[in-house]
Amino acid sequence: MQEYPSLKQTEFYFFRNLIKDTAGISLDSSKKRLVESRVLGLLKRKKIPNFDAYIEFLKTHPNEIDDFVNAMTTNLTSFFRENSHFDHLTQHLTKNLRGRTINVWSAACSKGHEAYSLMMILEDLFEVHTDLSYRLLATDINTDVLNKASRAVYSEDEIKDIPRDKLKKFFDMNQNKKEFRIKPFYQSKVKFRQFNLLHPQYSIPLEFDIIFLRNVLIYFNEEDRIQVTNSLVDKLKPSGLMYLGHSESVAELRSRCQIVGNSVFQKIK
Repeated sequence: MQEYPSLKQTEFYFFRNLIKDTAGISLDSSKKRLVESRVLGLLKRKKIPNFDAYIEFLKTHPNEIDDFVNAMTTNLTSFFRENSHFDHLTQHLTKNLRGRTINVWSAACSKGHEAYSLMMILEDLFEVHTDLSYRLLATDINTDVLNKASRAVYSEDEIKDIPRDKLKKFFDMNQNKKEFRIKPFYQSKVKFRQFNLLHPQYSIPLEFDIIFLRNVLIYFNEEDRIQVTNSLVDKLKPSGLMYLGHSESVAELRSRCQIVGNSVFQKIK
């Protein structure tokens, strides 16, 4: 079995700067072992002998940077994660958004769990309020997780937090492989695309009633957090809602939004 040398500080700085420049993710020195572990997986898969050789490989093959970004981005997620947000959303929509099309954006959708959770909430409301329709956009910078989301196939462990009535309604089961797939009709309700939240000019023509931006700001430095959140507030309609992760808070939002729930911000008219 091949042995790989440890990651040098200069090599760590290269990878840290590359993920910052490419995806806006800020990593301090405490993340060196994390970077080493994830890049090591790439070395083994690509049969590259050491970290320095991989750096030269990236410099001469810029099309491989997406693969590096995919390996470095964290994608811990689950269906109906931080469930109080979905309860809040249901109550808000029931009271406030009847008789028109609403636009919803899952801005860091990862493997699709959040986006499909939103779809299930919206579809259930749709049955009661037949005058309500929606458009649901889901984006992420990581192409691997977007491919997983587009396939819409999940393991038995991944669907364990979905209520049984929703599981029966929205999923087909492959008994042999114990896999669960979103039914094609419902899968088509979510539009997935690659997107960098730090892109200076957003190419999304819609304004949104609801934006979920959860558990991603913790990977940005203060300057980038402010840029990202302000850019997304710009895309909110007046009185639109932005949901952040429960452990996240951006004080600067308070000049443009009011707090209406746990990590829920409503754009001031």
